[in-house]
Amino acid sequence: MSAPTPPLRGDELLAAVTDSMVALHERYHHRAPVSAKTQMLGEDLLACVMGGVYTEVEKTMIELQRRTLVQETRSAFQQAMQQKFIDEVERLSGRLDGLSRRPPVQLTQRGAAAEQRARLNELLVIALDVLRERAEGRAQRLERGSGRLLP
Repeated sequence: MSAPTPPLRGDELLAAVTDSMVALHERYHHRAPVSAKTQMLGEDLLACVMGGVYTEVEKTMIELQRRTLVQETRSAFQQAMQQKFIDEVERLSGRLDGLSRRPPVQLTQRGAAAEQRARLNELLVIALDVLRERAEGRAQRLERGSGRLLP
């Protein structure tokens, strides 16, 4: 998102990826997620999970039983924008598709890399739904309770 920087490593890389993904989310969805965290999963897989990502319009659509439409719209947007997000992670890490100096695998390509990315995308959608449902459940318990948040 800014001028090229030397490749980052460790916690510095994780923090920079989180900041960049939050900035991209805020730019395109006009709101920052409530939470965001980036972790390395093994040596080659980096995952950034954001919670509280839905806009007010999306929340309303979900309440009106149109969750599938929201998920399809988000998925289409992610597919259209995926290279912008990939480029940002590659810029920060100095890595191309997980291996230094190796050109990125096209996400539309069949094979293990494409399947792994598709599965990760599914897991991220599930994780975001779980986080949202937990947050909604806590808010409902808070409203029903005595003003304190129950576990």
